[in-house]
Amino acid sequence: MTLALNSKNKLCFVNGSIRIPSEETDPEGYAVWSRCNDIVHSWIINTVIPEISDSVIYYSTAQEVWEDLHDRFSQSNAPRIFEIQRDIACLRQDQLSISAYYTKLKGMWDELASYNDTVHGAQQDQQRLMQFLMGLNDSYSAIRGQILLINPLPSVRQAYSSVSQEEKQRLLSSMHTINDSVDSAAMAVRSNSGKTTSLTGTGKSERFYQSYGMHDFRSQLETFARRHDQDKRRFVSRKGRPFCSHCGEPGHWVRTCYELNGYPVGHPKARHNSGQSVLATTTDL
Repeated sequence: MTLALNSKNKLCFVNGSIRIPSEETDPEGYAVWSRCNDIVHSWIINTVIPEISDSVIYYSTAQEVWEDLHDRFSQSNAPRIFEIQRDIACLRQDQLSISAYYTKLKGMWDELASYNDTVHGAQQDQQRLMQFLMGLNDSYSAIRGQILLINPLPSVRQAYSSVSQEEKQRLLSSMHTINDSVDSAAMAVRSNSGKTTSLTGTGKSERFYQSYGMHDFRSQLETFARRHDQDKRRFVSRKGRPFCSHCGEPGHWVRTCYELNGYPVGHPKARHNSGQSVLATTTDL
């Protein structure tokens, strides 16, 4: 409320720093003051709940309303200071990113600073640095040890910058690992041997599928490769005529089967396209 009033240059109407003009000697000035006073009064009334506004609506000045509310609801800061310091001590990064963790911690630091002005300067910054480092996950123990070995100790902002850079490097490394796994899986599917055993190993492709829960998709790829093998064998046995191992009809391969890839526009069975298999997206493998 103080921020809102000060931004409108109306804080003087509640703290008593403005002098009320005389209605007799300065009627024009009094009219301007009265209008501004009513504006501030209405802001305060509209901010509180109806039960409270009914008890202060009949005051003639906004300052009287402000002082009445202050006397009734002003409380000691000690309970809130205790609560904030407890939350800071218990805060841990857990699943939060470094940015989200630091932002949440800094918000509590700033609120605590508004209640307590006794701790400031280097002592306050060192205390915040220790609190920030203590809440980090154990995976950042290496960079935390490096920061603690710096003499003199860096500021909490510098420490946040270092840990944030470490987080970005880890994200880049994990992205490269995922890309390598995807490439390995794709190469296994595209192998000229056509054997499904190339997809069931314990290499990078297997770890990739286990990590990202893509067992169903892998199973469909294996089924597709197995049926493609069967098609090739039947092609030889039927003197060069294509044969689909899915629908059992001659004249096409399984990878071009309409039942798997969807019927073309205008086909009588085109309405069945909504149920086509995910293999339709992998026919180029």
